[in-house]
Amino acid sequence: MRAHLAHRHAFFGGPEGLRLITDEALPRLAPAARHGARPAADDEAKDVAALATWHGWDAVARIVPPETARRARIIAATYPLQLLCFAIAGCRPAEEIERALTRANDAYTG
Repeated sequence: MRAHLAHRHAFFGGPEGLRLITDEALPRLAPAARHGARPAADDEAKDVAALATWHGWDAVARIVPPETARRARIIAATYPLQLLCFAIAGCRPAEEIERALTRANDAYTG
């Protein structure tokens, strides 16, 4: 199955994904949003965040250790930044980048 999976960070800049988050996406956020987004960008935990977004955090909390669930929530918090990086890395139109930026600002200041 692994052969059919995209490589790490493939959809938000590939090997440059984390650099895009810290050097390009975070500085574009409003200051209040940047403060909320920075902890999510600094944590590498991937664990079960994707499963939790599909199956619910309550379901995940019943089957993983509390520390894993905590780290999964942190990584799920990177999703708005990942969408912004996807738009930046893909050289998407300015209005699409702006829409991703607005959503990220809203997510981290909400």
